[in-house]
Amino acid sequence: MDLNGIIECIEPEMRQVEDSILQQLGAPVPIITDVFSHTISAGGKRLRPALCVLSASAIGSVNDDVVTLGAQIELIHTVTLVHDDIVDNARTRRGKPTANAKWGNETSVLVGDYMFARVFESLTKDGASPWTHLLARTTSRMSEGELQQVHFRGHPNLSEEQYLQLIQLKTAELTSAACQVGAMAAGASARQLSALGSYGLNFGMAFQITDDLLDVTSAVEIIGKPAGNDLKEGKVTLPFIHALAVADDDSRNRVCGMFTRSELSASNAAEIIAFIMAHGGIDYSRQVALNYANAAKESLADMDDSPALDSLKKLAEAVVDRQM
Repeated sequence: MDLNGIIECIEPEMRQVEDSILQQLGAPVPIITDVFSHTISAGGKRLRPALCVLSASAIGSVNDDVVTLGAQIELIHTVTLVHDDIVDNARTRRGKPTANAKWGNETSVLVGDYMFARVFESLTKDGASPWTHLLARTTSRMSEGELQQVHFRGHPNLSEEQYLQLIQLKTAELTSAACQVGAMAAGASARQLSALGSYGLNFGMAFQITDDLLDVTSAVEIIGKPAGNDLKEGKVTLPFIHALAVADDDSRNRVCGMFTRSELSASNAAEIIAFIMAHGGIDYSRQVALNYANAAKESLADMDDSPALDSLKKLAEAVVDRQM
């Protein structure tokens, strides 16, 4: 099932979000616009603003606040991508050079900082809104997740519980916030807000686990980076965690020895991927992702039916089966 096909029902609103993103990219220093426009133009699914718009539509109508919030959510997400690429020393994203590869780390991190400040300046220009604190807290939590990921880099003893907490902070908190701010701007009740927040959190968990699966199973032409890239960057993800948990001591020690080397070769990465597959890491992780996707749908059980609600349910079904 195609994610983009599911959100066709909000295509006019998503065009407004795109226009709002472009309007917010203007800056007094041209390099800021250049760097951020480059990263934004790399594409992506615009999934977070779509969740914002769909949540608002499931409550009532999509107003100007919803459109602006959708754009701001995407800008926050894009800043995290810029900073992620710097931390990971990534050279490409979605098949294009990263901002840090093109302009260097110093410029890229400062542009990211500027855009964070720009988003929160916009959020508070008319005084604090109901969603300002939520987005500020979410941004703080995402930074916690990034720091945890750096701390655990290269440590194959990361537990499944620690991994799940990490991806909640890094990914799921923002998808939950996207749903909640859209709902807030549309006048949601406390019950509706709770339901959509839970949906977004579970959706984000399913999305990130599937993303980590794709790193193991997909080719560069599909996801825009080599398979096993996370392993080469020292990231321990659920497929690897499960395989290590069920493997015998000799296999586990051999693979951990490879993983903890200062530089992981392509052949070693391929061997670790084979180890993950042989020890059920793929099937196990897919089932965990599916459990979260089902929990996301169940969160919406008491909400009134609507085309937007139907799209949210279909997105939860499709997120685990996507190929990119």
